[in-house]
Amino acid sequence: MATAYHARASYAPNRGRGRYRYPSDLITPQTRVFISVSEGQGNTKFLGDASMTVENVAPGNGEVLFRLFIDWPTNLGIVVDFFFVNP
Repeated sequence: MATAYHARASYAPNRGRGRYRYPSDLITPQTRVFISVSEGQGNTKFLGDASMTVENVAPGNGEVLFRLFIDWPTNLGIVVDFFFVNP
């Protein structure tokens, strides 16, 4: 039977295309990872005017690497929600 869990992380303000990492001992290369990104800080998310896109997701041993694109001319706070499923 599959197990599922979720997490939220905030990342330093940024803009443009960037590579990010979320570590967890529960992640394996077979883990299914679903990501959403929003503008915000800490545990607070909001819908701003900037477009934020998840471009790539690659689970590995103990981490998931992902690429985001923040389409805004100045740095914005980034909050990411994760949903993980281990088959």
